[in-house]
Amino acid sequence: MAGRRILSLWFPRLAAERVARRRGDVVPTPLAVVDDRNGAQVLVSLSAEAEAAGLALGQPLRDATAICPSLLTVPADPPNEARFLMTLRRWAGRFSPWVADEPPAGLMIDLTGAAHLHGGEAGVLARVAEDCEGLGLTVRAAIADTPGAAWALARYARAGVAPLRSGDAIDQEARATRSRAARRRGWERGGNLPRAVTARGAETALVAPPGRLHEALADLPLPALRLPADVVDRLARLGLRRIGDIMGLPRAALARRFGADTLRRLDQALGLEPEPVSPARPPMHFAVRLTLPDPIGLRSDVEAALDRLLPPFCDKLKARGRGVRRVLFQGFRADGGVASVEVGLARATDSPDRIRPLLHLKLDQIDAGLGID
Repeated sequence: MAGRRILSLWFPRLAAERVARRRGDVVPTPLAVVDDRNGAQVLVSLSAEAEAAGLALGQPLRDATAICPSLLTVPADPPNEARFLMTLRRWAGRFSPWVADEPPAGLMIDLTGAAHLHGGEAGVLARVAEDCEGLGLTVRAAIADTPGAAWALARYARAGVAPLRSGDAIDQEARATRSRAARRRGWERGGNLPRAVTARGAETALVAPPGRLHEALADLPLPALRLPADVVDRLARLGLRRIGDIMGLPRAALARRFGADTLRRLDQALGLEPEPVSPARPPMHFAVRLTLPDPIGLRSDVEAALDRLLPPFCDKLKARGRGVRRVLFQGFRADGGVASVEVGLARATDSPDRIRPLLHLKLDQIDAGLGID
């Protein structure tokens, strides 16, 4: 893992800010995205204005409207939110070719060997913050040696840990026991804190020093390890609420009582177990183009052009052993406009005879204007 550097981006208000971008209100209003959870309408994403009004994620819609009568609500739209995240993934490709989705509102970027192209890691974070500010998006960013550590810092750095009264909690033990426990904590032994980077537009921008994962993670709450909520609750009942609290526990006992996945997540965050960043493959794209000597506008001419395009198009599909279920036919007009029709098929095909009749049904929708060339 030596030398590896990972950038994690988290967009905590992604769904709400996607809607706000589309609306383009001159004066931002409190906005919330609502979804069904266990038969109730709850808030799943909030704009900054809604949070400032005192609303919180997971709050029932009825309570939210009572607190903020001017609240604008829209239903959750997971397919379009996923497409928006895919658009952001393409934008993040400017920093590194290794970009992976972290649904529903995050990206993981392998920056190894690429940060110097943007002025170093601080330069990368500054560019991310600047771009996101221009896009109207809130972003929390962190760079660390492993995906697990970067994920944890982006989401939980500076997050407090809820107090829990338990007879097993260390802060309720005798003073001598507490003092011994304090000496085992990470950066209080002289380690390095994650360094905050000045990045105008970013809610959080942190860089964990290379090789200092123990110190960087020790004071973060246990949910930062991506553990299930029930495991976090069981650990909290024993007074174990921070990552540093479980780093020194016997590994066999930890896995036996709380599951092997708990140990695996801890090892991934600390770099003891590899966790690759797997970039999503771009969808396969097949296309052919026909340039005409003069603009055409008659349906018969468009059909003739289509007959010349389909055979080489299907030959490309056959050469790759692929079929197509969605076909887009575009005509570029002489006035600069684009006329297009799209058809879908129930079964993938590489036969022109199956595609042609479907496109013929929609050719009347094409407006040739001054002619298609």
